Amino acid sequence: MKKYNVNIFGGDPVEIIEDKFTAKFQHIATKIPMEIDLVENEFNLLTKRPIDDANTNQAWLSMWLRDTDINKGGNAEDDIDNFFKEFFFEGVFQNGKLKSH
Repeated sequence: MKKYNVNIFGGDPVEIIEDKFTAKFQHIATKIPMEIDLVENEFNLLTKRPIDDANTNQAWLSMWLRDTDINKGGNAEDDIDNFFKEFFFEGVFQNGKLKSH
């Protein structure tokens, strides 16, 4: 369902477009890109300054718990480690624009 902001001074309503957060990766050997949709909390953890490994690790764990491509059915730590042995992290994007890398 579309959402709109109503202009109280007249005129047409303006459609509200929600932000799309993604993390982009590239397979190290094949260069095939991969994109994983993020929830807002993961986006915030990956873009928070200063960069903190605990925040980044929490974001990866959240993505694993949501059963994204990071989750291969093993335990979280091994699955995340193995994922990053195969994929290079390119960055975090908001509506297609790079926000952090």
